[in-house]
Amino acid sequence: MFNGLEKAAFLRRPNRFVVECADASGGVTRAFLPNPGRLWELLLPGAVIYLARGGEGKAGRGVARKTAHTAVAVERDGRPVFLHTHHTNTVAEDLIRQGRIPGLADAEIAAREVTVGDSRFDFLLRQDGQDRLAEVKSVTLFGNGVAMFPDAVTARGKRHLEELTALAEQGERPVVLFVIHHPDMQWFMPDYHTDLAFSRTLLEARHAVEILPVAVSYTPDLQPDGVARAVAAPWAHIARECVDRGVYLAMAHAPEDGDAGERLGFPAGYYMLFGEDQTDLSAAIRAFSAKRKRPFSPFHALWARASWRHVLPIRGADIRLDFVADALTRTCPEVAPADAPPGCPGPLFFSRECPLHSPAFHAFLQDMRMRPPRDSA
Repeated sequence: MFNGLEKAAFLRRPNRFVVECADASGGVTRAFLPNPGRLWELLLPGAVIYLARGGEGKAGRGVARKTAHTAVAVERDGRPVFLHTHHTNTVAEDLIRQGRIPGLADAEIAAREVTVGDSRFDFLLRQDGQDRLAEVKSVTLFGNGVAMFPDAVTARGKRHLEELTALAEQGERPVVLFVIHHPDMQWFMPDYHTDLAFSRTLLEARHAVEILPVAVSYTPDLQPDGVARAVAAPWAHIARECVDRGVYLAMAHAPEDGDAGERLGFPAGYYMLFGEDQTDLSAAIRAFSAKRKRPFSPFHALWARASWRHVLPIRGADIRLDFVADALTRTCPEVAPADAPPGCPGPLFFSRECPLHSPAFHAFLQDMRMRPPRDSA
């Protein structure tokens, strides 16, 4: 599938479509990354990146390529995780043609990249004498036996679901194929922590659109091994947990110099503030993030001045602040409770290093966000 595969160690990601890696010669290689997802839990410092020499002539949207390599996979737990979203369609096509997809074993591919209305869908299938539109999604977010999609907000994905649902109401039989790039996942769920709107749309679309999550694996040279195993979507659990309540974790960096640090009472490092709302978490996050002429707490002042900041929601029917905060201190030894300046609105924690670069921090997020269902409904 790829030419001249090499391995390198991940260093940094300057933008969504470029990674920099330490190559075998000790130099730094810049590579095109054909995946706009966050990939935070995969692109950790030192992670093994699979680089293919050459690749597409464009970096998307007509932008000329400026790199000689393409980052096509990353290792996690000793396995390659496929990153190339464009070639995920190639993987799906091969599996469909071989009759390996459960539920699509007798389907044939009539066309690729089919335009219907204002949208383009990945495949037009022919099954049981009927045409079926098929959309393919690449799933790289997983843990605790749970695979989730998306790992970043996808307005396009939500629109596709709505359009496929409308077509189903007209008598069509559309399908969405979620290709999970890890063979051991037992459950598939929408990532309602990251994109609640998409998740709710998928929850409703399942009544009209066939949802097919399948787990695949790859050989060391990134060839699909030809096996696609059906993965269950526990809809009752999803419906129970896909709620707009829970906890948010606001993170901001106080740099070594500048007015965002010592002057506000924050020595250099990364600060994490917990907040909770059990009625409308999205509104609470918007209220926290809103610009204010006069920040009402020192942390809000830090947040307003910080060049690095993120808010991570943790949604769920029974997610509570004390439970999440306790889990953070137990899971991440490098994170410690911080002395909150006067007026700080919630529990405050400190880390000298960036939490998003810490495997322990991602283990904490995984435990909080990727909770296996309590039942198999």
